Amino acid sequence: MGSTKLRKRKPESNLQTQEVSENQCSRNYSVNTEKISSRSQFNTKLLITLVVFRICNACIIQTYFVPDEYWQGPEVAHRLVFGYGYLTWEWREGIRGYTFPLIFTAFYKVFAFLKLDNARIVILGPRIIQGILAGIGDFYLYKLANKLFDHEVGVFTLLCNVLSWFNFYCVTRVLTNSTETVLTVMGMFYWPWNTVSKQAALQSNMHAALLLAGAACLIRPTAAVVWLPLAILHLFTTDEKLAFLFKDALPISLLLVGFSVIIDSWFYGKLILVQLKFLQFNVWNNMGAFYGSHPWYW
Repeated sequence: MGSTKLRKRKPESNLQTQEVSENQCSRNYSVNTEKISSRSQFNTKLLITLVVFRICNACIIQTYFVPDEYWQGPEVAHRLVFGYGYLTWEWREGIRGYTFPLIFTAFYKVFAFLKLDNARIVILGPRIIQGILAGIGDFYLYKLANKLFDHEVGVFTLLCNVLSWFNFYCVTRVLTNSTETVLTVMGMFYWPWNTVSKQAALQSNMHAALLLAGAACLIRPTAAVVWLPLAILHLFTTDEKLAFLFKDALPISLLLVGFSVIIDSWFYGKLILVQLKFLQFNVWNNMGAFYGSHPWYW
């Protein structure tokens, strides 16, 4: 039998395949980097635009809606800086905290030091600060809707919010309600919602959410009505209950309560826990009913 000569096969080289794979990865990385950079630039421009819009909003509104636009912040801050100003009965009863007025106190202090504390600055300054906060709140509302749903819903939500005549009329007013709204929206953006995708979940930050929620409650204790159900729901649904209670909620709560006690006791001249006084006055003694009440389901 004649011998059969087998032809040797050349060993396949992976070099070309490896080069293609590396090029593809490089292109994907470049595309992702460009998308992230583009998104970041868009967010920066959007934030600046919204802040400028709300500052203009604050300057356009020339009326006053409720007396608390004075009594909750600017009047108290004016008294702290310049030594005179009227304090309403809430401050005499100790159910108002100084956290909110301190925002405007710092502003007044700076302009008093620069000898620029004229009447126009004293009146308009707090509104401009509130306008900046309102613009940040608009931006985080867009981000929250974008996170929970998609980009289109985020844009539509932002448009509805910006075009709302009521928001235009109220959101830049110097009220604890307005600042509480901003802090609540920001906190909800960082809250670890169970319905979001894994990619959106990366934006969650429990510590940031709890800090913002706590700040909202310090400024306006009734914000707890929004945050307590969310915290209880999270406690029942999370697999890390002890970590949530003792590593997240408890330390941040103690930090914020400690801050409140120190600040309020300093300005009231005595040891005081404003949140407890607020509950005692409005809930236990039901003195808030003097200003009107609703059924429990309202």
